[in-house]
Amino acid sequence: MDDEIFIETNRAVKDLNENQNRAIRGERQFEFENNLDKLEGEPIGERFLTIRQALFKDVLVEGGLRMDQLISEKAPPTYPDRNLLAESLLPNYYKLVDDLHDQISSEENPQQKAEMGKRLAVLTYFVGVTLHQAPDGNGQTNKLISLSYIHEFCPQYKENFFPVKYDDGATDDSSYDHTSDLRWNSKSYFGKLKSTLPPIIREDDQKQFNIIKQIREIDKRSNIVGNPPEGWTNRQSESKRMLLDLISSSDIQISEETRENLGQSDPGGISLDIRTDISDVLDKKYPGYHFSVWGDSPPTADSTIAKEFAMTALLTEPDGRNVLEAYVKGGTNAAKSYEPEVGGERMKLFYTDTSDTLTFLEGEFDRVIGTETKSIHIQKHLDFVKRQK
Repeated sequence: MDDEIFIETNRAVKDLNENQNRAIRGERQFEFENNLDKLEGEPIGERFLTIRQALFKDVLVEGGLRMDQLISEKAPPTYPDRNLLAESLLPNYYKLVDDLHDQISSEENPQQKAEMGKRLAVLTYFVGVTLHQAPDGNGQTNKLISLSYIHEFCPQYKENFFPVKYDDGATDDSSYDHTSDLRWNSKSYFGKLKSTLPPIIREDDQKQFNIIKQIREIDKRSNIVGNPPEGWTNRQSESKRMLLDLISSSDIQISEETRENLGQSDPGGISLDIRTDISDVLDKKYPGYHFSVWGDSPPTADSTIAKEFAMTALLTEPDGRNVLEAYVKGGTNAAKSYEPEVGGERMKLFYTDTSDTLTFLEGEFDRVIGTETKSIHIQKHLDFVKRQK
């Protein structure tokens, strides 16, 4: 794209809506793909910045942050803290990727080199979108980073691409939608992780959480349908008495409003109010975790904590780096067979889940890129150009 076209785009982009901006980004992605060979041998940090400047150099986001900057100033919702990212996660990630790139470059077996290169591309996509270092456009950026490694090391995919999301109002978006599994599998991975990261709870707070379970047991007594009806009424009365006895004998942290409503006739209403109050208090004491009002599962971490835990374990701990290196060099079996020195079975399970996720994404890369041949890719772009006229 020459300077004159850049100037025209820069002038127009400020007055365009989101879909039109997306169309410009898609156009730029298609054109930049012709220059991917210029990234060959470059460190990942340089690849990231070159791609951002090419795709987003004139696009601003809320707060005036430029989308071509290296790290956004404020963490987007559910993503790792920016200080943690800048000081620890990103430097370790860049070093890991660059070290693996050098090892792949020196591999003499062509088939092994291609397999390792593809797995490095999968790793950079998975970690890149999780770190979410830019304000927006991280998926598009990391697909191009991944594609640059694939074109560098995988001759079988030298003329294959990721579908471009033009999102310009076209009625058929199926050509892009089939890449959605790249995102959803990662969400499933972190969803599972959230339930396996319980906080270290103080003894008195654990007692509070256990009260929720006790109250739920009382609930079950009052919710059994009686026959005759007076049996149900008796159970309601008994449940209410049990609730009041529990409250009087326990140091339950409930609101004044809830205390004022303890005399209401419906024990189910009393129960829910108490459980909600306890849950709210514990949620505030342990930021990033949620204590269920049903008491049927351990506290769950939010997405931010899950991602920070995963990225810290994988990028800054020796075991984590060894697992990722084992995956790139030998695939999922090599990663799964690694025995961590720290964390025992809990971390072994975490590394196994990580390996399974990377392996799934590897299959998705084969499916998505394998069907987006150069001729199909060009035809989609020509169709886009026609729609612009």
